Parts: sequence; structure tokens; C-alpha cells
Amino acid sequence: MKRFGRGGLSFVMALVILIVILLVVASVAAILFLPVRTLTVDEQRSISVMSEIDRINFNSNVEIGMIQIGFADLAPNLVMMTVQGTGMLSMVSNQDPVQVTLSYTVDGNVLNAYANVSIDSITTGYTFTEMRTDILISKGLLTNINAEAKIGNLKLLAQSGSVLGNVTVKTATGSSTVTMTSGGILKGDVQVETSTGATYLNWNNVDLRLDCTVRLKTTAGSVVANVTQYSSMAGNVTLNGQATTGGMTLNMNIRNPNSGRVGSHTNIGEIEVEQKTGFSGPDTLLTSSNFAASGTQWFDVNLNTNTGGIKLNLSYQAQLT
Repeated sequence: MKRFGRGGLSFVMALVILIVILLVVASVAAILFLPVRTLTVDEQRSISVMSEIDRINFNSNVEIGMIQIGFADLAPNLVMMTVQGTGMLSMVSNQDPVQVTLSYTVDGNVLNAYANVSIDSITTGYTFTEMRTDILISKGLLTNINAEAKIGNLKLLAQSGSVLGNVTVKTATGSSTVTMTSGGILKGDVQVETSTGATYLNWNNVDLRLDCTVRLKTTAGSVVANVTQYSSMAGNVTLNGQATTGGMTLNMNIRNPNSGRVGSHTNIGEIEVEQKTGFSGPDTLLTSSNFAASGTQWFDVNLNTNTGGIKLNLSYQAQLT
């Protein structure tokens, strides 16, 4: 049997003590970083200026949570933002990890607004059970929107009374949605993009004032476009949908004097035409019977996905029945 000398025993004891110390330190560190304190976020910001404003350039960047941008009568305010959330903090976390800012500049009759919701970069040991940012913009003013989110669901709702110029809505992980309803005016291009997740467009009898391009994109996820247009438009729409990995769905319901053409391409996947009332042609290029006829405005749709299927539900009616 091998026996340890005094030096060997001293080394073993030192090693045991070191291991015990490391275990204690690790346990204490783990306890310090456990979420044990309640976090409540309830912040409001607003912009109100005395000068005459006829256009708003709105920019936002929100790091996490549900984000909804809409329009309302806000007088005397031009922009209002509410951030609410709940969660847990560790013992070593910053007491106020959520940073909320709403700033602006004025250039003549143009308001440049900047909304930001971020998490303190040095904060650790926190969880969010809910985080929501609601932004309202004064309707009736021409508004250009550039909104981005890091993680979450970003939604833009442009209802009756809203006047949109150029629109960009982007999310890194989650979903991006643009909804434009009857009575809302569009005077620019629209881009909706999600890197990982879903991209949605809901177009319902938009009052289009000029030609526009709509771009829908996802790298890994899905693209869904729901288009309904019965009323006449003052311009044509070019709609481009792109997915690297993921499926695409187009639901289109149009009536004269609107027309449509839908081109579809997938490298790996199938094109499934569930309905094509009033449309004809091969599945890869379907056109309404009145496409580009005199006195009509058109939707020219191009859908492309590398890996994934394309699903089409198309309906054109010459007149009300």
C-alpha cells in the first residue's frame, strides 16, 4: 500500500481546500445571479411642439418584446410612447435595466422623432415575463416610418385617417407585420422584413395615391401576404416576396378596376394553387382576365423562395354580384 509523506498529505489537503473554496464561490455566484427581485417597467414619453408640423419622420429601435405602432388623434401631442413590462432581476442586476428614450428634432415643418427601448448592456441575471411598447403617432400627417426590433413581434397598424409615406419594418428574431386598412392613405414604398421568423402584410382597400413597391422578406421563416382591393387606386403595386428558407402564402381578392399578375418560383418545394377564380395561366404565372387593361390598376406580384413551398388563393371579380 502506498503511503503519503507529510508533503504529500499537505498537497492533498491544499487541493481539497481549493476545491471547497471554488465550490463555495461558484454557489455564491450562482445565487447572486439568480432572478429573485421583481422588475416592473411603466414608462411614458410624448412629443409636443409649438411649431407647425406637416410631416413626421419616425424612427424606432426596440430591443425586446411586443411592439405596436399605430395612429390616433393626439392633440396637442404628435407622438406618444408607453413601455410596460414585468420580470425578475438578480441581486447584482441594475435596478433599472430598461432604458427608454423618445427624442426629436425639428427641421422646418418636419418632425424627426427617435424612439429607443434598450437593455443595459452590463445587466445580467434578468428575465422578462412580459414587455410591450405601444407607440401612437398623430394621424392626418404624412408619416415616414423606419422601425426595427431585435427580439419580438413588431406590428404597424395604419387605419383610417393615417397617411403613410415610405415604410420600413424590420425584426431580427420574431415577426414583422404591416397592416393597412380601408381609409388609410399610402404615398410611398413599403418594406417588411424578418431575419428569423415570419413576415406579414395585410392590405385591405388601401387608398394608394401613386405607384409603389412592396418588399416582403425573410431569411428563415415564412412570408404571408393578404391582399384585398375592391376600390380603385391612383397607382400600380409591384409586390416582391422573398424567402431563403421557408414557405410563402398569397391570399388575393381583387375586383375591377384592379387587376393582378402573380409569378411564383421555388427551387425546392411546390407551388400549390388552392384557388384561382378569374385567374388563368400556368401555376408559375397566373394573371387576372383584365390584367393591365385600359383603365385598370395592377398588382404585379413576384414570389421567390429557395427552399419551401408557395401557396396561392387568388380571386378576381369583374363587378359586384
